[in-house]
Amino acid sequence: AAVLIDDTHVHPVVRRQLFELEVVALHRQLRALAHELEQHVEQLASEDQALLEVASVAGSPFAVAAVAAGLALAAEAIEAQCTTWVRQGRFLAAAGTETWSDGTLTACYRFRHALYHEVVYRRVSAGRRVRLHHQIGARLERGYGAAAPSLAAELAMHFTQGHDPQRA
Repeated sequence: AAVLIDDTHVHPVVRRQLFELEVVALHRQLRALAHELEQHVEQLASEDQALLEVASVAGSPFAVAAVAAGLALAAEAIEAQCTTWVRQGRFLAAAGTETWSDGTLTACYRFRHALYHEVVYRRVSAGRRVRLHHQIGARLERGYGAAAPSLAAELAMHFTQGHDPQRA
């Protein structure tokens, strides 16, 4: 059982040191959890790892149609795998649907926790990340057409990260 200490009479320097120790312990726990999450991802088939990686570049939440732009898989196969993970309570949660201006109806998902998103995103090499951001940005731009300005911030982020400043 935890012991609660009345720290109203603790010297400010000691209080600061205790706080710093708590921050170090929390950081250590987060690193351990991130390592465990990395192990979960490593156990997946390479196609499923790639799906999560592209989804992490697309963002959280992400549209299946945007992820399909960076994978050689049909949107239906991507959605089926995402739905499986949602049912299993792994990696993702459902986030509704979107209808784009070009008529695309796409399911949306989000990472169950920001740490999942971060761990998976860090797995993507810098060059691949650039290509994926550009492909995803281009697909969003095509899908939204004249309504693309409603996604200005998202498109700017993808095209900036995709090294296309003209379109950012």
